[in-house]
Amino acid sequence: MISVVRQQHPVGQGGFHSARIEAGGTGYNYIYDCGSNQKSALERELRRIHQRDEGLTTALDALFLSHLDEDHVSGVDSLLAKVDVRTVVLPYLHPFERLALVAEACEREELTPDRLGMIVRPEEWFRERGVERIVFVLEGREPPPRPDLPEAPPAPDKRHDGIIKYDGPHEPSEEDRADSPRLPQDTLVLYSGEPLRVYADGRVVWLLVPHVHPEPERLKPFVLEVQRLTGIREATITGVRFGSWLKKLIRDRRKRAKLADAYRLIRRDRNLTSMSLYSGPAWRGANHASRSFAGRRCCLPQKAGWLSTGDSMLTRKARVDKLVERLSSLLPEVGTFVLPHHGSRHNFSATTLETSISGVLWIACSGPNSYGHPHIELLESLEHRGDTWTVTHQESTRLLEVVRVK
Repeated sequence: MISVVRQQHPVGQGGFHSARIEAGGTGYNYIYDCGSNQKSALERELRRIHQRDEGLTTALDALFLSHLDEDHVSGVDSLLAKVDVRTVVLPYLHPFERLALVAEACEREELTPDRLGMIVRPEEWFRERGVERIVFVLEGREPPPRPDLPEAPPAPDKRHDGIIKYDGPHEPSEEDRADSPRLPQDTLVLYSGEPLRVYADGRVVWLLVPHVHPEPERLKPFVLEVQRLTGIREATITGVRFGSWLKKLIRDRRKRAKLADAYRLIRRDRNLTSMSLYSGPAWRGANHASRSFAGRRCCLPQKAGWLSTGDSMLTRKARVDKLVERLSSLLPEVGTFVLPHHGSRHNFSATTLETSISGVLWIACSGPNSYGHPHIELLESLEHRGDTWTVTHQESTRLLEVVRVK
């Protein structure tokens, strides 16, 4: 028996999902994103985990981060101060994207030394906080073999009773380093669509599969504007001196303002990399679960897979096609789908993935905001493809799912 308790925490305009997979008498704990613009709601949920021990104990096997926007990572420092995290999995960001994140923080007047460290040298930032290993997700030149989901679970191996472990991350190749400027040393990688496998009783019981589709070339107008305003060469941005150059630049108030000016060119259409994550059983057809939300429990047979899409721009055909290419065998297993960018109509539509996903619970995570999230017309347009639910900063909107698979 595999038991999974997962919940979408009501933190408002942000993202905070936690889950515990139990099998073979022990468990695997993970979190996907930990941040919000509603600070009090986020702090309440962090206290809830620590005080009520939401199945996470004091150790976390993996922390997955979709991207480094403040509303998705603002609680990470507090989390790491109280919980031992073994592995952090996050998308590799091209130096152009890191520069855009710094420029955005300058434009919003929110750049702090702590925020700068997380963006420019995330591997050092996490290691200083006790994380054992850092895994960067790359697109990879060639798609990895798709996870082959068998019709039924494999027979358990009694020699490994009670042991739960995982594998998947590996050393980057020379091609990876050539394609990924400033990919940190002493870190591991996963390719988009390559699973992290959770084992119990000698068999694979659960898959955690990230997906990214970077498009750093779309930031070229921004980079050219930065070069024009600051005189920086592209080789410096992608080279080893990037960090020291950037720290020097932001100490100059006028140059920091120029960086913010350059960011305004792309503010409406940033297209930064955002990592989606699939979580589900390692075989097809597992469909027993119960849901509880707004204090009411619903117990309906459903597909046990879960997919969250961060801030992915899934109104672009190229990005949808790439997601289908990498996750095609998993999409039919999805029973819960967390919409990108807080339910924005600019990131998802009524027809997105309609041939791959239907009959699911569509989740929008949002709080008080000036963008109109979630867009009601998007939620209404998805009602013919399943149910919809909005998780806000109010505790009554908490979504709790219990999945039990034999």
